[in-house]
Amino acid sequence: MRHVIVPLTVVLLLSDPKEPQYEFVKDTNRYVALMHGERFSIGKLDGSGNFDPDPRFHNLDIHGSLSSCPPYKLLNPQKERAYEYRSGRLILGEFDEKGDFVPEVNSKIIEFKDYRYAEGGLRVYNLPGYYLKPGESKRK
Repeated sequence: MRHVIVPLTVVLLLSDPKEPQYEFVKDTNRYVALMHGERFSIGKLDGSGNFDPDPRFHNLDIHGSLSSCPPYKLLNPQKERAYEYRSGRLILGEFDEKGDFVPEVNSKIIEFKDYRYAEGGLRVYNLPGYYLKPGESKRK
């Protein structure tokens, strides 16, 4: 068996101490919403990133009353580039005017494990969870 000795200075140069290491926390219990033109639905994401609309809050009018709706996070609020999570892989694309995700032709699909979260970076819009900053406690 061969051993490779890497000087400590090389290891320190490869890891950026200014860049915090975020922890992914799986959470499929939070409410999220998807826009569909002038309508939207509230539901939850499953572990694969699929949207499961709650029958009580399906196909709602954006101009209607929302007083009986639970708190939710809107997943597709504007036209922007983002990743879509699909069973452990990330697909690059963007939202169109109606709120539909359109994959980018010929973009490289990456494994979720290779994705590095950074504040202000491209987000994964349908991520079944969230990222924690170092030292932050998990949400309830």
